[in-house]
Amino acid sequence: MREIVTDLKKIYSNLYDLNLVVYKAKYKLTIIEVQYYLKSSLEKDYLEDVRNNDPMLHCKVAIPPYLTNNQHKFDINWQLGGIRYQWQLLWWRLKGRSKRVLRLH
Repeated sequence: MREIVTDLKKIYSNLYDLNLVVYKAKYKLTIIEVQYYLKSSLEKDYLEDVRNNDPMLHCKVAIPPYLTNNQHKFDINWQLGGIRYQWQLLWWRLKGRSKRVLRLH
């Protein structure tokens, strides 16, 4: 990731923000979307505050709603659906419903 920042800093001297978003992942291949923003796109008042700051780096991965413990692994392609995602979502909903029923009694 540092290599991406270094390469983009060579191309753009006024790099402000760099976002890396996992678009799709397979067993031996991961496609990452790279979004970058330049300081020249900022408003003048804010630009004065951040002019000498190093570029920010953000890596974004969507977390599935059924994940309750950060220790568990999950399929990074969960947003694309599939049988495994449907099963885990159904299980998560059933567990949530049973907790709500228990609280009512």
